[in-house]
Amino acid sequence: MKDTKITEEAPFTCEECGAVNADQDGCEYVGGKLLCQSCMDYFLEHAPRVLECDAGVGVDETEPYYWISGYGWHPYDLPERFPYADVVYRKIDGWRGYHEPSVKDGFLLKGWTTGYIDSTVGRKHLVNDFLEMIQKPELCPCNLWIYTARTSNIFSLGIGIAFKTTDAALLDEWLRDHLSCGLVKLQIALS
Repeated sequence: MKDTKITEEAPFTCEECGAVNADQDGCEYVGGKLLCQSCMDYFLEHAPRVLECDAGVGVDETEPYYWISGYGWHPYDLPERFPYADVVYRKIDGWRGYHEPSVKDGFLLKGWTTGYIDSTVGRKHLVNDFLEMIQKPELCPCNLWIYTARTSNIFSLGIGIAFKTTDAALLDEWLRDHLSCGLVKLQIALS
């Protein structure tokens, strides 16, 4: 990993857009490559994002992790417990697609949800209720990693819920107690 210090005298070239920048404020290394502020802003606005949800603490929205396609995870110094390996963009056809995460070890529930629930996608209420409940620190049963990404459908959001294999029984029991469903029903609701 490059750990090059940027000097005030030397301009730099952004690896993404190719622009030569004299102003070095806001530039960052991602995947060993230097990106300008404009490119970083764009990537962070559109990138799939992961939030950590600690048992007894809740969701920490102050330190998200981002998947920047072609560059990797940002920030690059991921904690050892970080479960996601990478993200692959899956094209459905010429203009539609979605980002699909994979995990290193453990379980991953994945699918999508929407804020526009009608009779055709009523099962999504369960997903949205789950995501709302884990925001409350006292209700989060185990450490979870929540992955979200835009899809080509503007009304939908890709979701991944990663957790340790050893926490599967605890999470299943918690789901049954709080949402009257188990892991299987939550995965069905995500699909």
